[in-house]
Amino acid sequence: MDNPSVFENSTQKYSIWKRLFIYLIDGITTLGLAVGLFFSLGNITIPAIAKNEITSLNNMFEQICVEQDVPYKKSSYGLYRIDGDKYIEILIESEGLSEKDATNKYIEKTNELDDLLSQQEGYDKAFDKFYAIYVINLIGCMCISSLIFQLIIPLTNKRHKTLGMLACNANLVDRDNIVASNLKVALRFLIIQLVELILVYMLFKWLGIVFEVLITLVLISFSRKRLALHDALLGLHIDCLLYTSPSPRDSWAS
Repeated sequence: MDNPSVFENSTQKYSIWKRLFIYLIDGITTLGLAVGLFFSLGNITIPAIAKNEITSLNNMFEQICVEQDVPYKKSSYGLYRIDGDKYIEILIESEGLSEKDATNKYIEKTNELDDLLSQQEGYDKAFDKFYAIYVINLIGCMCISSLIFQLIIPLTNKRHKTLGMLACNANLVDRDNIVASNLKVALRFLIIQLVELILVYMLFKWLGIVFEVLITLVLISFSRKRLALHDALLGLHIDCLLYTSPSPRDSWAS
């Protein structure tokens, strides 16, 4: 057995506030790093990998803006968008519109240009490739973050604790109150990464992540062992238990 630490059985529920704190700390650090990586590295990797697709989309958008006499500028990932501030300023000065009316006309023009862009030959193919690269980069950042916080950190400390467990001096144990094995920790990581992050995002986007968090919060609040989804599937739970040292007789008998 990789880590045979045994803890005394507990008949009391683990503190709901500590368990929620652990879940929030682990969730915030994992998603926080993923988002941070995406918005920093993504601004470099996405334009580099999707260079041809961005150029193609920009050529289409530029042609439409010239025909419509609409100012444009580079935005996220180097994609062209309407220069909103400049366009509103032009409308106020040239047409005498109020700022509110000019803003409404800018929104209408944005929707109009998006419709015209979607009708361009080759748009769907270029956008689909760009979006695929965008999603792959986001998933890659999620993988790196969950790898660090849900696998590397737990496997580098004796009792396989995440940052949240370390902060609350809690332990990840199985049904027999034995510290989770390396295999269980690895499986826990895979469920969090492949199912709770990647699969849920691919199917339902960020709304799915939010819904999943709400379900987990309900489970933690009302289950006796304060279970999260991934721990319930693996027969694990988090508790603050007392370590049971083997007696001399047990040691002799073994």
